[in-house]
Amino acid sequence: MRPFDYVEPETLDEALETLAADPDDTVVMAGGTSLVILMKQDLVRPARVLGLRRIEALRAVDERRDVLALFLL
Repeated sequence: MRPFDYVEPETLDEALETLAADPDDTVVMAGGTSLVILMKQDLVRPARVLGLRRIEALRAVDERRDVLALFLL
């Protein structure tokens, strides 16, 4: 596995800023089992992994259709 930076922002805004700064070399990890396997096989080679586990706003699932529509736009 190649070296990479691991970033764990605490807010959604921080995560979006990190991703926007270098979208081509940053991958988002939410769980990460598949990502780690791909990295070990050298199939995915990110310079930065953005972990989402500290972001409180992403810990709940909202099943309302209007909220889902916002994410799909």
